[in-house]
Amino acid sequence: MPRYHVSLQATPPDGFIHCDITRRILTGGLIALHAASLDQLEALVAQAGERMHGVLLLPGLNLNIKQRTSLLWEVRYPPALEQEIQTLADALLTLIEQLFNQIDRNRESDYYGQRISREVEAIRTDYNHVTNTLLKQVSDLQNAQAALQEVNEALEARVDERTRELTQANEELHRAITQLAQVEKLASLGRLVAGISHELNTPLGNIVTVGTTLESSVQLLKNALESNTPLKRSQLLASLDTLSSGLGMISHNAERGAALIQHFKQISTDQTSMRRREFEFGALINEVLITLAHQLKPSPFSVQTQMEYKLMLNSYPGALEQIITLLINNTLLHGFAKRDKGNILMTARRLDNGWIEFIYSDDGVGMDAETMKHAFEPFYTCRLGQGGSGLGLSIVHNLISGPLSGHVELSSTPGKGVTFTFTLPCSPE
Repeated sequence: MPRYHVSLQATPPDGFIHCDITRRILTGGLIALHAASLDQLEALVAQAGERMHGVLLLPGLNLNIKQRTSLLWEVRYPPALEQEIQTLADALLTLIEQLFNQIDRNRESDYYGQRISREVEAIRTDYNHVTNTLLKQVSDLQNAQAALQEVNEALEARVDERTRELTQANEELHRAITQLAQVEKLASLGRLVAGISHELNTPLGNIVTVGTTLESSVQLLKNALESNTPLKRSQLLASLDTLSSGLGMISHNAERGAALIQHFKQISTDQTSMRRREFEFGALINEVLITLAHQLKPSPFSVQTQMEYKLMLNSYPGALEQIITLLINNTLLHGFAKRDKGNILMTARRLDNGWIEFIYSDDGVGMDAETMKHAFEPFYTCRLGQGGSGLGLSIVHNLISGPLSGHVELSSTPGKGVTFTFTLPCSPE
């Protein structure tokens, strides 16, 4: 006997199809008919009459099975059994089919009447057993769902509490990183001031020395004039030559000191205000190297630059100055540690897309794979307590990806130095 699993809903449950209901389907076999409400079914049930055999499936609060005709049952199922209604329907259709076959055999012979009645009673007993089993399963499922809900609520509460703790800890960590980055920035400016002070000592010392010499020469001329001591032409010319030479040296050293102060003003203004302006990249590199001369001149390490001519940018020079300063300090502290020689090379060129490529490399100790993996993470350092804060490369990464809107790639081989490749726009948006 054919079976039909039909739903009146546009989106039927698993195992059911949605189609137009015909009298042939209603009366041509066993049917499991699913609907959202009883009103949808009443007209169809009235149309088919006693010839409709099967089950009517309707959603309800609890499992409830009611007999409508001799071979037609109305089944109300709870939402928990939504995914199992095909199984429930097949079980009931099997029972109905067995009952139907028994009735057919009963019609063939009254002789088998009592036997059929007993078998029908057995089927009804099985049916009742199935019903009771289903009711118990529904009850167990509801109890399990209640217990699971309690566990989920407790777990959600723990997750919310843990999330709040982690959020607070993360905020405190970010504040600490910001404060330490500011400290690192101030330390960089401190080193800049120390370097400028060291560099100014030479021209200022020269000025003082020459000034003292000129003062002595002037005093000798003054004494000679006051005492009416005759002066030879050669003596006067020699004194004038000394004065002219000394004034020239004073002028030269004063200009050198003024240039150093101008470099310091420019770099300190850029780094403290992080302002945007137009500048030439090669000139910026030279200004940074001048401020670091007190670290580089007495050392056995060399710095070389290969800059494309007139490489103009409209960007944030303070960020670039900080990056270059941090990279050189990082090389001196880590790359050239315990070495008596080393080379730093900086190159820059213009790309076709309005960007530039800046490469910083050294031939120091290099990095292994594990160090490279964590190099840009804050507080990661191989020399904790030996002058390394673990923030240098983290600040470099934040500056290049932040105000400069660029990218940085790191490559290294242990014993063969490191290479930082920066790509950044000439005019970031």
